Amino acid sequence: MFWGGRDQHIPPEQRRAVADALSAAGKPHEQVVFSEADHGFFCDQRPSYHPGAARQAWALTLEFLRVCDVLS
Repeated sequence: MFWGGRDQHIPPEQRRAVADALSAAGKPHEQVVFSEADHGFFCDQRPSYHPGAARQAWALTLEFLRVCDVLS
C-alpha cells in the first residue's frame, strides 16, 4: 500500500488499522509512506500530484507484479 505522509484524509491511525487488520488475517503486505506526498499523489491530474513519489510507487508496483509473475 502506498500512503502520502501529508494526507489529511487518511490519518496514520487508519493506516495502522489497515495494517493491523491484514496482519490479523494472516495476509502478507507492505506499506510505503511517502513523507512529502499528499492524498492522490499518483494522479497527474490533481494539484496533489507528486512526480517523485509517483515514480517510486510505480517502480515498486512493477517490481511487485514482476515478483508475483504477473508481468511475464
